[in-house]
Amino acid sequence: MDGVSGWITVSRGSINVSTSCCPRHCHSAYGVGHNGCLLATLLLIGLGATIETASAQSCTVAASSTVTLTSGTCAITPGTTLNGSPAVHASTTAQINTNNVTINPFNGGSTGGLADTNGTIVFRAGASINGNWNTAASALSGGQIVFQAGTAINPAFGGGGTALLANGAGSGIQATGLTIGLNGSGNNVAARATNAAEITLTNDTISYAAGGGGNTGLWATGAGSQIISTGTTISRILGVFFMALDPVIRPRWRREDRTPSGPSEWRRRSRIRGRLCRNGRSGV
Repeated sequence: MDGVSGWITVSRGSINVSTSCCPRHCHSAYGVGHNGCLLATLLLIGLGATIETASAQSCTVAASSTVTLTSGTCAITPGTTLNGSPAVHASTTAQINTNNVTINPFNGGSTGGLADTNGTIVFRAGASINGNWNTAASALSGGQIVFQAGTAINPAFGGGGTALLANGAGSGIQATGLTIGLNGSGNNVAARATNAAEITLTNDTISYAAGGGGNTGLWATGAGSQIISTGTTISRILGVFFMALDPVIRPRWRREDRTPSGPSEWRRRSRIRGRLCRNGRSGV
C-alpha cells in the first residue's frame, strides 16, 4: 500500500438514463429546442439533403485468430470464436462491437479484450470470455470497455487472474448484468481499478469456485481510482471482499444463506471508503 487513496462505492438502487431524439448540438450550438431541431431536419430533407445513417463494417479476423482495429468502427460476425491474444484489441479511438462472440485464448497469460489509447470495446448479449486468460478485459490509457446484459467471463484455467482491469486516467469499464466466474485456484481478482481509472458494476454476479484462498473482490488503488457497485452480488470468496486505501469507514456486512447447504452471500448497502474489509476471517 502506497498511502494514496482509492474509492469503492457499493450501493443498491437504480440508474436512470434519459434520451432525446434531438442531437445535442442542436440545443447547445443553435439554441433551439426539440421542435426546432425537427423542423430544421425536415427543411434539409426538403432541400434535397441526404440524411446518412452509420452502419458498422464487419471486422476482419487475422490469421492469429484476433481482431484488431485502430480507427473507425466494426462488428465481429456473430458466432465467431477467437483464440489469440489479445483476442479483441481496439485502440486510437476505434470501436469494436461483439454480439454472440466467444473469446477462448489457448496460451497462458492471455488477454481477452484490450481497449487502449481511447479505443472502445462493446461486449453485447451472448459474448463470453473463456479459456486460458490472465486478464479477461483490460482498459488502459483512456480505453473503454462495456459489458451489456447477457455477457459472461468464465473461469480461467489457472489462478492469479484478474477479470476486469482498468488502469490510468480516463480508462473505464462499465458492466451491467455481467456474470463473472473465477476458479478455485486462488489469488484471483474480480475487478481492479488503478491510477485514477473507474469501474462501474450494475446488477452483476461475481462468484468464486471452492478451493484456494487469497482472492480479492473489488480493488481500487491510486488517487482518483473508483469502483462503483450497485446491486452486485459477490459470493463464496476466501480472501478480501474490498480493498481500498485511505481508511475512513469500516463497513458493516449482512450475511445471507440462501439454502442450508448453499454458498454464503454477503451484501453491502452504503458507501465504502476503507483500508481493508475482510469477510470475517483473521487471515486471507
